[in-house]
Amino acid sequence: MGQAIPVTGPTDYLQAVEARQAGRPATATILLERWLEARPADLDARLQYGLALLDLGRLDAAERAFKQVLAAAPGYRDARLGLARIEERRGRRDQARAHLASLPPGDRDVADLLARLAAPPSLGWQGYVEGGISAVDGPQPDWRLLAAQIRRKEDTTSYGLRLEATRRFGLSDTYGQVDVEHRFSPDFSAAVLAGGTPAANYRPRWLIGAGARVRVRRGQFPTMLTFDLRRAAFGMGKVTTLTSGLEQYAPGGKLWATGQLILLFEGGRSEAGGLVRLDAEVAPGLRLFGGAADAPDTAQGQVSRVRSLSGGAALPLGKTRVLRVTVARHRQDRGADWTDVTVGAGASF
Repeated sequence: MGQAIPVTGPTDYLQAVEARQAGRPATATILLERWLEARPADLDARLQYGLALLDLGRLDAAERAFKQVLAAAPGYRDARLGLARIEERRGRRDQARAHLASLPPGDRDVADLLARLAAPPSLGWQGYVEGGISAVDGPQPDWRLLAAQIRRKEDTTSYGLRLEATRRFGLSDTYGQVDVEHRFSPDFSAAVLAGGTPAANYRPRWLIGAGARVRVRRGQFPTMLTFDLRRAAFGMGKVTTLTSGLEQYAPGGKLWATGQLILLFEGGRSEAGGLVRLDAEVAPGLRLFGGAADAPDTAQGQVSRVRSLSGGAALPLGKTRVLRVTVARHRQDRGADWTDVTVGAGASF
């Protein structure tokens, strides 16, 4: 692929910088590698190469590029700042401060980084607990949910564990799920997951899946595409669910719409449906959301058509905690309708 991009003149360097600033660091590295083959002494290009590598999470390679710049130009401010950012990403705050010591403290980028380094260190963990009750129409008892999840975030990879205890139809199930997500670039991440329910009554006996998120447009109106494929075994048989979605953000990232197409395959038949949702950050940390769905569902251990309306809010409780409340009404073709009320709280630490 790199050989398909000829180096013909200054335009190539400008295209590389533009690609990096537009959130396409992989393209920028290809262009800059070709540029630097012909011009190894170009310090500005080598700096841009280091910044693109940093965007990709290739910290060791970015560090080599910045050090090469500083070996030729010890006072190059952006290269020194780049090394500080690498040490911040690695969690080595003292080393990051040492790189910043020779830079003017009044520099805004330096001041911002020093402020982050002075904040209490995060261990990269996120926790969330929630409880809910589902008021079911008719004579059957209400459903109940108690769930907890924890997530560990590293530089480009995160690991999650979720446990759900539910009671429906007078029966109880406990479902567990683990997942791993890796960010290959600022514009692409992928995940795999696996879960199961010991002695399952209505939850899946086992479930495996994979998914991906791709940013196809940056700028003022960013666009994300999402894909999710899952295979699960229930008492009724095996079910495959394929979900593809689009997330469209408005300028500022405080308003976004989500649309999903849901395909379900069970036995020799298939069903299709979809959902739409709107999220809005109406005040710092305060998010309101609402949506509607008409799609196949397996919530009761069998495939049924469910039409839903939902809404809720996420409220900040300080800088690292959040409270979330959701209310949803579900109507289905098979079985009783129901209304969910769920309350959850999360924290980063």
